Amino acid sequence: MPRSQRQLILGLVALIAVIAAAYALLRSGQKPVGISTEFSEYGVCLACKYEGQVDYPREQPAPHRCPKCGQQAFYPLYFCFDCKRRFVPALERNDPAQPARVPLIIACPNCTSSRVSPFLGGQAGYEPEGPDVPLPHWP
Repeated sequence: MPRSQRQLILGLVALIAVIAAAYALLRSGQKPVGISTEFSEYGVCLACKYEGQVDYPREQPAPHRCPKCGQQAFYPLYFCFDCKRRFVPALERNDPAQPARVPLIIACPNCTSSRVSPFLGGQAGYEPEGPDVPLPHWP
């Protein structure tokens, strides 16, 4: 093999090694992107009336365990942008062995508007005007 061809091959091998080393070095500094396994939600316990924020596993639907009384009666509060009141939607019980759940389609029980969102306490645009809608009955 001629000397110039050997030098070209050795040069290419060295270049590939430098590129691979640089890639490995830069790649090792990156942190993997993860999806949070927990959500945080503002709500109210229908058993003891505690109001606050609760963290829960992403796959767990309401009701959640109340941080104050320990009962599984903590439901999210919603806010109606039309009547400016907070509420817990009318709950549905599809299985008598399971707790009542928040419906998939939510409307304000005060004015029947569908312009609702989970209540974000302390955020602009979520200031209630008037008392909260009465809470659903809790056994």
